[in-house]
Amino acid sequence: MDCENVSYAKLALRLIALAHISGELKTAKAYAKWRNQSLTSELNLHRLDFDCIDVPSTDKNSVDNKLISDCCREFESRFPPHILIIVAGDKDYASLVKKLRTKGVRVIIVANRYNASRKLLSLIEPEDVYYVDTLAA
Repeated sequence: MDCENVSYAKLALRLIALAHISGELKTAKAYAKWRNQSLTSELNLHRLDFDCIDVPSTDKNSVDNKLISDCCREFESRFPPHILIIVAGDKDYASLVKKLRTKGVRVIIVANRYNASRKLLSLIEPEDVYYVDTLAA
C-alpha cells in the first residue's frame, strides 16, 4: 500500500478481507515517509500486522520506487505469490504490472476513483479494479 496517495484509515481491514477472498495473505506492507505521518496511523497498521516500511528519502517518487523494488524482489523469490494487490493508482506502477502480468501473476489495483491513472487501469482486468471510496465505505 502506497500510503502517500491513499487514505488508509478505514481501508486496511477491507484490504485484509479482500486478500483472504482472493487467496492467502502472505504479507501486508504499507509504504510511506512514516516520519512525516502520525504515529497513531502507523501503530494502527502495525496492530493489523502490516509491515510499515519507512522511506526516508525526499526524492520524488521515492515511495513508489521502494514499493516497486520490493515487489520485484518478492516476485523473483523462490516461492513468489500468485496475486499482488497494489493500493495505488499512479502510472509509475504500469511497468511493474506489465512485468508481473506476463509472468501470469494476477494483479489487483485499489485506487482513488478520480485520480487513478487510466494507463494503469487499462492493464488490469475490470473485475480486478477496486476503488477506495467503495471498498472503505
